[in-house]
Amino acid sequence: MSKSAPAVVIVVWVAASALAGLTPVSGPAAGEMGWSGILEGVYSPGTAWALMADGVSYSNGVLQALRMDDFGVGGTLDANLGLAGSAADQVWAGEHVSVRARGRFAASEQIFGYDVQGDAGGLQELFTVTGSGLNVGGSALLSVKSTDSLVWVRSGEGSTWTSAEAQNSDAVDHMISFQLTGLADGRNHWLLGFEDLAGLGDRDYNDLVIEIAARLPTRPAEHAGHVNNDVVAEIAAPLPEPASALLLGLGVLGALRRPH
Repeated sequence: MSKSAPAVVIVVWVAASALAGLTPVSGPAAGEMGWSGILEGVYSPGTAWALMADGVSYSNGVLQALRMDDFGVGGTLDANLGLAGSAADQVWAGEHVSVRARGRFAASEQIFGYDVQGDAGGLQELFTVTGSGLNVGGSALLSVKSTDSLVWVRSGEGSTWTSAEAQNSDAVDHMISFQLTGLADGRNHWLLGFEDLAGLGDRDYNDLVIEIAARLPTRPAEHAGHVNNDVVAEIAAPLPEPASALLLGLGVLGALRRPH
């Protein structure tokens, strides 16, 4: 009498990011700066950034820029509490966040704003970017309701493009994004990169670079539509200087490695 063969159960685990999608990004045009250079110039001058093992995210050894999903993950990305892989970067939520220009590598005018989905307000312009390269200006405080869903919008010369692919006239993805981790202020930081030409132009996504800094997650919820003065002070406060943030991070790592 023969024994029946034992049943074999094969469990296949697939990371969420493997099910998602990423828009391809090309190297920078001649005379422009690529993403490793942008990250170094903004966050750690003199300390280079390199691609991580996933081939799309970057790190300088202390800080990380984690590439966000462009499609394949549903839902709304919460600027305050979201994490890489929690949702694609097309539709966002986030009350009381600060927004500022970090780079411009395009000759055309760049205006940044947002559009709350489902309301009649249309495009809300926040600022026109001044300067070029990494020497740029433009900032604003954004206050929307916690229940609002919005898309980020790049306008100015040429066409208007949003973070939502389906809402663009050419139906392609004009914005990529990274989540910054390791900064010393405890806030959620995002870096957005826009391609401003129809059909995606040179596909380097550095025509307009925007940083979104969310409020501290420990702050109690505010009444919808009302900006608390303490929240304004938090999001208006300057970020730590890049070198200081890097040294602080290295100091923390060194303390963790000391024998007790």
